[in-house]
Amino acid sequence: MKVVRWAILLLIFSIIYLYFLGVKPDRKVILDRENDITEITLINKNFENNRYYPNTSLGYLRWLNFEKINFKGEQFHQIGSGASLIQPIEKTSKFVVENIIESRDIYNRKYYFQRTYIKNQVSGDILAYKEWKCSNSNCDISSDNSKGWQGQYGALFVREVLNPTLPIKGAVGVIPYPKTAYTYLPIKNKILKIEKVRKNLFNCPDSFSILARKDIPARVLSFNRKMFLPAHNIKQVHCLNEEVFVISNTFPQNIFLDWISYSGTLLGQFKINFSGIDSSDYIFVNAINRNSEAIHLSVMYFNQSPRQQEKMKPYIGYDVLININASERWH
Repeated sequence: MKVVRWAILLLIFSIIYLYFLGVKPDRKVILDRENDITEITLINKNFENNRYYPNTSLGYLRWLNFEKINFKGEQFHQIGSGASLIQPIEKTSKFVVENIIESRDIYNRKYYFQRTYIKNQVSGDILAYKEWKCSNSNCDISSDNSKGWQGQYGALFVREVLNPTLPIKGAVGVIPYPKTAYTYLPIKNKILKIEKVRKNLFNCPDSFSILARKDIPARVLSFNRKMFLPAHNIKQVHCLNEEVFVISNTFPQNIFLDWISYSGTLLGQFKINFSGIDSSDYIFVNAINRNSEAIHLSVMYFNQSPRQQEKMKPYIGYDVLININASERWH
């Protein structure tokens, strides 16, 4: 019996050793580095028909502050803090970041690995690669990082090899908006028809639309054969005198405002913080106006989202005035 028990324990130990220790991902390998890189191309291979998602994703690469990132026939041209203007493109840049899923048979068992290659498309050289071992749900086991945000590790690895001209700003995956000079005062509540609260485009040409893109994934503003992708989730878009005001946020306490022209030129970015707002509240910008000195917003908060009600009454409203000539604004 003792022999049997020892044999079982040895078998269990062997399985554990082979799974956790015997099949290690390679360490990251860096053969060369490049500086002052403004444009890269992202390619994902073998991800369409499996359960894994690329660690070195488009979102994390945008955080790195490359000026241009090409992905699936489109160019994401960074403008301002975390926003991108998206346009069709046919060419591939000199430097490519390629994510690929590979399977290997080891000890009569199939293992999956994710590799990120950084290549010079002109010379054909591989500058570096990094590997993760995949579990049943994701690829998060690496020799140089066992916990944390894998996208962060992957993105920082890319930056270690291809150093862009612009510095990283903000926390992981987030580029902060500029400081904004603004004031806001409570205003009298105004009952609104539900049809208006449900809308997300105001006074814009018929060719303008807000699209939910699963490949990014994010909501983008489609206009004039371009797309605009802000740093946060689009809530509303207001058009005024051939200018566009894109309202976005992640939490109701904040409003992020991107001000662009019809041609896609960024005119300004602003962030407004409100106090005493619950995380479940629904925000609605009722009106926007602008003069040479300020942008004026009428902001309303509801404690319910627009569903079947005919009319909605906000529990609080604010009159917001943004100073567009203050030194803190983006330029």
